Amino acid sequence: DVASTRGQNSGVGFAITHDRFNDLLANLKAGKNEVAPRRAFLGIEVNTKSGKPGVEVAGVFAGGAAEQAGLKPGDLIVSFDRTAVTTYQEFLLAIARREAGDRVKVTVRRDEEEVDFECELGAPPGE
Repeated sequence: DVASTRGQNSGVGFAITHDRFNDLLANLKAGKNEVAPRRAFLGIEVNTKSGKPGVEVAGVFAGGAAEQAGLKPGDLIVSFDRTAVTTYQEFLLAIARREAGDRVKVTVRRDEEEVDFECELGAPPGE
């Protein structure tokens, strides 16, 4: 088989953050049954071309965590879960460390002032 001799694979991969892995490993060693975590979802659309340091909210999903907390289009997320956010990639990494149901603090810049919101993260639609 050519694929096995050339190191090719089917392109399927699995990833988990190291902090989640450490928690999972400790629970497995303690004999606890692990259930797949539900991914966290804030419920926003992002303007990835804003050029501003932070994550600009382009829209909020009706009934989502962002709308329930009070975030609005035009808000600029500058901190998520008490961690500074200057790029969309930093935001994605920060939210990937959380699960649906987690409560987080989101700081946004709105009309030249910073406003804090408490959000209970949801799960992505369809999950």
